[in-house]
Amino acid sequence: MVQKDRSDPPSPREICPAAPFDLSRLCSALLARDPSMRPDGSSILTALGAKGPSSAPLLSAVNEEVFVGRSAELSLLEDTFARARETSLELVLIEGESGLGKSALAHALARRLRQSAPTLVHLEGRCHAAEQVPFKMFDGLFDDIARYLSGLPHAACSALLPADVGLLPSLFPVLQTVEQVRERAQQLRSRVGGSNIDRFSVFRAAADLFRAIARVHPLLLIVDDVHFADAESMALLRALLDAPSPAPALLSAGWNRGAHVARRA
Repeated sequence: MVQKDRSDPPSPREICPAAPFDLSRLCSALLARDPSMRPDGSSILTALGAKGPSSAPLLSAVNEEVFVGRSAELSLLEDTFARARETSLELVLIEGESGLGKSALAHALARRLRQSAPTLVHLEGRCHAAEQVPFKMFDGLFDDIARYLSGLPHAACSALLPADVGLLPSLFPVLQTVEQVRERAQQLRSRVGGSNIDRFSVFRAAADLFRAIARVHPLLLIVDDVHFADAESMALLRALLDAPSPAPALLSAGWNRGAHVARRA
């Protein structure tokens, strides 16, 4: 019981790596230690692809009354988001020990931003300690991107996608579920055949896609437990921050200073 109060349960993907990411994340959300952080009925329906009474994304329906005393931090985050919208990608590290409300603060920001920007695109990811997969910091983000793109009208999706988007399924296969991305990937394979595609080009394609989304909608990225991020994730993050024209977006990263971080060799 003590362990249950102090740490999150393992995600289904830690037990079965083949488990779909979206269902794994839904199960983890339903098992959140803080009941206020668990998704409501409409959010569960949305995560399962059903049409519910609300289109609010998973984990966004947190009771406003339980989040108090963080006005200064919220105002700072809002100011940083506004600056990012006018300039380029901003990285904010929300640091603190487990259970101190890092995730609650990030989700309160998402709710606050959606009040002033109803078209906000809010993407989420999380790094699980026992998950030994590359780019795990971005897995959830691209899972959400795939759902976002699939929900756009065909013409709007085609117009939004950058020219090099066909490179991305090599790292994030979930994008193959988007018809237009799948077509671009097939066209790319027909041109280059079995030639190796350098990682720099794929990272540039990721930066181009985030920038394309952020130019159409206000864009907020939330990633929990980045202290468990792998080296590949950090390389991609650096590429996004150092891109010639970074996305005008905010990336909120939750960091547990007290966590034991085991790095892969």
